[in-house]
Amino acid sequence: MLTVTGAPASADSFYTGGTANSIWNFTIGSTTYYQNHGGDDFAFDVTSGIATDMRWQKCSDSSVIGSIMYNITPSGGYRVLGTNFLAGTCLRIQFRGYTSTGAFNGYTYWNYNFA
Repeated sequence: MLTVTGAPASADSFYTGGTANSIWNFTIGSTTYYQNHGGDDFAFDVTSGIATDMRWQKCSDSSVIGSIMYNITPSGGYRVLGTNFLAGTCLRIQFRGYTSTGAFNGYTYWNYNFA
């Protein structure tokens, strides 16, 4: 887990949230994020609500998914979900509750190299 409390100002960000109805099955977020530059990364920062597990999913092929990032907690700083995407890549977030179900809010970050 990263210890950084906020993403760099130059990253694009969107305040969003969701409701995790399961700790086993993932829900697919409805917002799509397009990487504008080759080599950009994708991250999420849970700022309130429950702790979540997340991963990225490619918009055009739901079978292409990233590794699960476990226990993304409120006030824990952003977690990089994936790195080094090609320009034009469309991504969505998949999420589930870490140990409980419920709502969460936070920021999605894209179009930045966090590494």
